[in-house]
Amino acid sequence: MNGKERVFNAYYVRNEGLSGDGLYYRIATPKFKFWVNPKDLTRFMRIANHRHKMMAKDSKKRDETAKIDIHTPIDYDQITNEIYECFIAYKSVMSESIGTLEEFNKVESEIATICQNNNGKYYKSKAKTAKYAIIFNLYNRISSNVNGLKEQGYRVTTFEKALLYFGIGHLWDCENMVQKENELKELMKK
Repeated sequence: MNGKERVFNAYYVRNEGLSGDGLYYRIATPKFKFWVNPKDLTRFMRIANHRHKMMAKDSKKRDETAKIDIHTPIDYDQITNEIYECFIAYKSVMSESIGTLEEFNKVESEIATICQNNNGKYYKSKAKTAKYAIIFNLYNRISSNVNGLKEQGYRVTTFEKALLYFGIGHLWDCENMVQKENELKELMKK
């Protein structure tokens, strides 16, 4: 567009017709509306339709993978003293229903102190020397993510299991977290 490359969602591309002066075709995507020369319209729409078909195929594949993920039992690792070399994976989603960012930051700080007091280290993000990945986000507690972390050499557990092991379960509503995870899995199965 205007001599610059732009990425747009080809899942939805609609030709809205000719401009009032009949010089251009108006094209709509979810985020953009732009004009295309009539001589370029056929080629543009062919490419957009091809991308649409690819995205639909990818969407079906993602849906199939999600069905497998949701029905595959997760095999978390037993917690050992190596957990004092850890990081929290998938900590991007925070909601009032499971806890606030302020509470999370307090817990994260406490984990760092506990790890240090046990001759270990808490890493703010994935690290090669970490032994455990602690999964926080409920949406990411699926077999493909757990197995992916294991393939990278980490032992994997959940946030609430780690907190209970560290003896700081009182800083977070762990029972609520388990309940919300179960509710989410039931919803996803439906």
